[in-house]
Amino acid sequence: KTDWRLIAGKEIRSLSTRGINPYHSSKKEIAEELEKLELQGDEQNILEIYFYGSGVANEEMKDIIHRALQNRIGVHPYIQIQDDLVGVARALFKEKSGIACILGTGSNSGLFKDGRIYDKVPAMGYSLGDEGGGADIGKRLVNGLHKRNLSDQLREAIIAEEGLSMDQILENVYNKPHANRYLASLTKIAAKHIENQEIRNIVSAAFEDFIDKNISKYSKYSSLDIGFAGSVAWYFREVLAEVMEKHHLKISLIITSPIDGLV
Repeated sequence: KTDWRLIAGKEIRSLSTRGINPYHSSKKEIAEELEKLELQGDEQNILEIYFYGSGVANEEMKDIIHRALQNRIGVHPYIQIQDDLVGVARALFKEKSGIACILGTGSNSGLFKDGRIYDKVPAMGYSLGDEGGGADIGKRLVNGLHKRNLSDQLREAIIAEEGLSMDQILENVYNKPHANRYLASLTKIAAKHIENQEIRNIVSAAFEDFIDKNISKYSKYSSLDIGFAGSVAWYFREVLAEVMEKHHLKISLIITSPIDGLV
């Protein structure tokens, strides 16, 4: 999802739309989502827009979002488009330095220093990367279910309870749009069964991969503050803390969303 705050002095209005990513959504879909913003006629009063989003790492993608926002508001406010990682880093560290991490539908990380992302390991999306994110955990879960890597009793219980047949999974992943969202939605099943050691091991393995392929790549990472944002980091924070502690890494802060820190 995308969180929005309309700020007028001390008055702050909270709004929400589905996730907006120019790699996963067409220009038409982005426009339709922006139309859902209930601005109640305040469009002409908006002077500045600061947008932090996934998939806006280059100028072409930034321009898609810029034009969509300009078309939606109908006037010409100052618009700044930044990678979501910048927003997370600013919310987590303010003026300090550290490794900013996102564990939501996907995953991302970057070394934040002197007010900017100083170094970044590429996320590469849910097909090629996004270790530790919701889509990754969902993929590991359905793989464990149907590759028979979980005990028969647990497998049968989850498949029956959640209706996760092979046909249903393949249909949602290969024939419908936004496979990453579908896979990430399966983290709710993992959360429901997190006290089961087999499920806990799946989530732990995803976080181990995130540390190994992302956090550990930054210079002097073990001595830096490490902060997390995103629903996966928040709802699985106990497991995340266990894995981080195992690697002698300390979590400085976990937030569900960076929006309030940015306000």
